[in-house]
Amino acid sequence: MHIRLRNFSGIAPLLGTHNLPDNMAQVAINARLRGGELQAWDNRLKVIALEQAGVLRTIYKFSSTIWFAWDASVDVVKGPVSGDTTNRTYFTGTTGGPRVTNETLAVAGAGGYPRTSYKLGVPAPTTAPTVTPGAGGSGDNRYTAWKYSFVNGFGEEGPFSPATDPTDCMSGQTMTLSSFESSPDADYNLTAIRIYRVLSGEDGADYQYVDEIDIDTASYDDSTEDIDLGEIQVTADFLPPDDNLIGLISLPNGVFGGFVGKDLYFSEPYYVYAWPTDYNLTLPFPIVALGYVGQTIVVATEAYPYILVGQDPATYSQTKLTDPAPCSSKRSLVYGNSGVMWATPDGIYRTTGGDGEIITRTIIDKYDWQENFYPSTIRGHIYGNKYLGFFESGSEGGYPTGGGFVLDYMKNPPELTMLDFFYSASTVDVESGKLYAVGRIEPEALLDDEGEALLDDAGEELLDG
Repeated sequence: MHIRLRNFSGIAPLLGTHNLPDNMAQVAINARLRGGELQAWDNRLKVIALEQAGVLRTIYKFSSTIWFAWDASVDVVKGPVSGDTTNRTYFTGTTGGPRVTNETLAVAGAGGYPRTSYKLGVPAPTTAPTVTPGAGGSGDNRYTAWKYSFVNGFGEEGPFSPATDPTDCMSGQTMTLSSFESSPDADYNLTAIRIYRVLSGEDGADYQYVDEIDIDTASYDDSTEDIDLGEIQVTADFLPPDDNLIGLISLPNGVFGGFVGKDLYFSEPYYVYAWPTDYNLTLPFPIVALGYVGQTIVVATEAYPYILVGQDPATYSQTKLTDPAPCSSKRSLVYGNSGVMWATPDGIYRTTGGDGEIITRTIIDKYDWQENFYPSTIRGHIYGNKYLGFFESGSEGGYPTGGGFVLDYMKNPPELTMLDFFYSASTVDVESGKLYAVGRIEPEALLDDEGEALLDDAGEELLDG
């Protein structure tokens, strides 16, 4: 008798073996299902040896020759900065709060990449300048006042200092400003001070640009005529992000988002360093991860999903979705044109901006899912229009061990296959669509055709899937 099987369709642990369709299997490991055919995944290929040693948890392709790597869960995002030619890149999840680097900073110094970075944002000066009246001037005396702001090495300007007391002076009279904050945090890469003056000392009046001086300047003589004052300062609420900010994400409208606990934070559109407090939102449950589909922001929490809609962070409206879908793992959340997905205690949840569903519910129940897929450890990617997940189930010799799975969520029912290999860190390069991973390779796999070791001294290998 001749039996012909077509359209292989993976596994469905929810079904008993006697209930499996002919084209489904009890076991499907390292099977690549393409067009219904049964194939194997491509073999791994070494592309570079990393500078960092130890157990890596995050890798990021900065350029063709430079890879960032960390031993922690780090969010890395390129910035939508007009006129930037230095590949300015932002990251959160490391010591020192949200940070920024670029092509020059990343390679400056020694050690693993990025070698140098600075804290994101520009702080407000904490002390007011003092003012000493001098000679000259004409016209009537009037009360005026001064403030100043810091500027960093990228030319980004922060909020005002406290103001001087209103001081009696005439237009063009020399007024000496001093007592600028003497030791601002060097980790912000502050390089200059911008001085502003108000024509009238009344509350709410606009401060106009006077001059920019070096950060180490001890005093400044202001004799600028009123008519020669410059533009009004617009960065009064351009505060740095919270030091504990994580979950960094770049949204389609030029806004960056992040969170701390139950609080959501958003940047000024196209000003990644500026995070006005007026944009902050608070949800009822701790936030775990962020994603978006189209113009809709999806917030995964420890309980219900929320969606935010709006063109401007000042006017975002929030809606709680109907059913709970607690996010078990921050790094399991992925997003793209097909929606936002993450691991829950019951399976993989998917939403396209409205009420979603557990898309694995027809092929695996919550008990098998929790016992065999370790949802709190899942790290997910969208790879080849499929959900690729790695999970951690234990350790060996101080190195994490585990496995993985591939879920074709576009099929109905979804197709699920398993992977018997695990990597401690992985990423999908959006430009090439390639999967890169770093992990521990067993000794029998360490030799090439010449019998030479393929790994560097740290025992790390970067792989192209």
